[in-house]
Amino acid sequence: MLICGGSANLAGPDSPFVRSPLVAGIEHVLDIRTAKSVLEKRAISAIFLSLLDVGLYEGCDFIFSVRRKYPNVVFVLCVPGELRSIGGDSFFQGERSRLLHYYSLDLLTPATHLQQVVDSRLESCMMDLALSPQ
Repeated sequence: MLICGGSANLAGPDSPFVRSPLVAGIEHVLDIRTAKSVLEKRAISAIFLSLLDVGLYEGCDFIFSVRRKYPNVVFVLCVPGELRSIGGDSFFQGERSRLLHYYSLDLLTPATHLQQVVDSRLESCMMDLALSPQ
């Protein structure tokens, strides 16, 4: 699994990913350039992408390029609040409208519920991966 972005609450030693029995290994990078390098070297099945940390447009370009090259990679978009609120309706036009169907993780989720939400997203990723043609 790859976490891309600077969200310390997602990647730190106390993160819900470290505590989750569903995660075998975590790679944390701060930027898209490094994420691309990791993808070239390792088999990554899920990417948790902090869109505001990497930039909305850069993040979208990254998602679509990864999906073309590695169609079975599952993305979870990490945003504060609702996904639609980060870019407004005009942002989610054309190709970017597909992002509204991606899994998302609300970074404003209270710490008391974050583990449950992260595990739920991980389970969704695992289901998608199980149904994907290999």
